[in-house]
Amino acid sequence: MTAEPGTTIVSGGSSGIGRAVVEGLQGRGRSVAILDIHPPPDDLLANGQVLFLECDTTDPAAVHEAVAHVANQVGRIDGLATCAGIGGASARQGIGSSQWDRVKAIVNVNLLGSYWLLESCAVAMAGGGGGSIVLVGSVLSRKGMAGMSAYSAAKGGIEGLTRSAAVELADRGIRVNCVLPGPILTPMSRTGFEADGLSVEQWIERMARSVPLSRVGMPEDVAAVVLFLLDEASGYMTGASLMVDGGANVG
Repeated sequence: MTAEPGTTIVSGGSSGIGRAVVEGLQGRGRSVAILDIHPPPDDLLANGQVLFLECDTTDPAAVHEAVAHVANQVGRIDGLATCAGIGGASARQGIGSSQWDRVKAIVNVNLLGSYWLLESCAVAMAGGGGGSIVLVGSVLSRKGMAGMSAYSAAKGGIEGLTRSAAVELADRGIRVNCVLPGPILTPMSRTGFEADGLSVEQWIERMARSVPLSRVGMPEDVAAVVLFLLDEASGYMTGASLMVDGGANVG
């Protein structure tokens, strides 16, 4: 017998891809807990399906406490989507002139934050019959870009974490997969192209030329794949990395 749906934790659920994932889960009638350093917009909390906890996901003790609180409040945790992230725009100096504090922040938020969430949620899921974990990586773990070494390294770590955790957690009924977004119009990407002096229109035009599908992606494009990986429709998938980039990696 299939267990009743539990609650899905979404980190970074206040904007961009995270918000799109939360809205998708809400549309399916699923219970959601948002862990973020920023409060979500009021409309996300309006229908009572969403629990918000302020949490710095780079702090393992804070993550453990937040996940335990969610479990105490809602009972069973059966999903995790790690959507919290920061870009590398402020660290776009060449090798040898990096800002150490910024590099640490990029690795802490994009890689270690996902690690701590996976670890705490895996413990909760193992005691509740299993679940699905989806980590958000980036195509920059596969494709190099000048000035993005720290970000690419962190996102490359996400893929390695996905593969090893999938093996480690399979016998506990926990699947681990990741998505690799390409050029997606989000608040984080906006920070990057504005730092380069580009308008939204200029960035969209530039990116669309490099994508076989001839358009920039939207948060909902990534959220659709995250939702698929959280769902039992992907029940025979674990350790996979799915690119959501309009074909940019092959074009």
